[in-house]
Amino acid sequence: MLQRYDSKAIVARAHHYQLGETLRPGDFSGGQQTVVRALATRMDFRVQELLDDWADDELILVLHWYLGHRPRTLRVSDPQTRALAKILEEYVAMAERPELRRFRAAADVLVQLQAFGSRDRERAGKRNQRVKDRHRRIWEAHADERNRARRVRAILDRLDAGRTRLAPGVGSGPSGHVVAEGPARGYGSRRGQRPKPTKPYQGPRKIPPRGRSAPRQEDPEKYDRSNQAHEDVRHALAMYLKAHGFEVEDPASADLNFDLAARRDALRLVMEVKSLHEGDSNAEPHRLGLGLGQVLWYRQRFAALYGERRVAVLAVEREPQQAEAWIEVCRSVQVVLTWPERNGLLVGACVDVQQGRW
Repeated sequence: MLQRYDSKAIVARAHHYQLGETLRPGDFSGGQQTVVRALATRMDFRVQELLDDWADDELILVLHWYLGHRPRTLRVSDPQTRALAKILEEYVAMAERPELRRFRAAADVLVQLQAFGSRDRERAGKRNQRVKDRHRRIWEAHADERNRARRVRAILDRLDAGRTRLAPGVGSGPSGHVVAEGPARGYGSRRGQRPKPTKPYQGPRKIPPRGRSAPRQEDPEKYDRSNQAHEDVRHALAMYLKAHGFEVEDPASADLNFDLAARRDALRLVMEVKSLHEGDSNAEPHRLGLGLGQVLWYRQRFAALYGERRVAVLAVEREPQQAEAWIEVCRSVQVVLTWPERNGLLVGACVDVQQGRW
């Protein structure tokens, strides 16, 4: 059977074989092409084949992450990059053929994010030789928000189905890392169990004054208004749900950093809140796309880690400029979009999603 290894592990082994010396972690850095040059020129190895082993579904998830966070440039240390790496680790761990299972470290994900960044810049200028035709194809096929959202939902559903086959228990990836856990694992506080993901709603959060950690390019008044608007929407939504008989919850686990959760009988919700800047039509689609991606992630995490089926809600501070289009985009992936004037429809829509009428 074909066994695959991380490219740097191959170089380290080849170096020891040829030169009798062990490479330390800090002695070598670089991507696949650097590895190829090292093997071919320094150690007289012949590289038989370069494998492009990223599935289309993986690249679609990467594109979804890239477009959702644009114009921000994600770094390898960002939680968003690490979160995507975890999803992709689970995806490749469920490959039916063992030889197709690969590592998906945050650094690997960053390379793919940067590839789509190059494609993005290429669209505004001349053709970039560093952009692969495959990334161009994925971009052209899935840049549309509605089509991409449907595909992302289908991918996440397949991941959930894969975990169901593994449950109860734990599945392992190529290096023995835990990549999937069945719902039977539970979420109590005893040793070996996950902590409960929610706690009772703690009320409105105090908004700290803008400090050194705020983005330098951000206008101070806009930065403060955005944070306060976010909290106003979050608290108003919590009070609305309490008035309609829901137990409202805050996050209690680092695994899930949602804005709000709620439960009433069998109906359980998870919510992401997004402020929308007035007069900034270019930023609004990015804010909505980012929020949609986040709440899909939280819904999937509740199912994967705790065995809970939650209805996903994206709450924004006002009606979006292309409201009907965004309602349909969210509806296509069973996410309820709401804003203060639309909250009267919220509970009914969530019941419809729960009962499969969407």
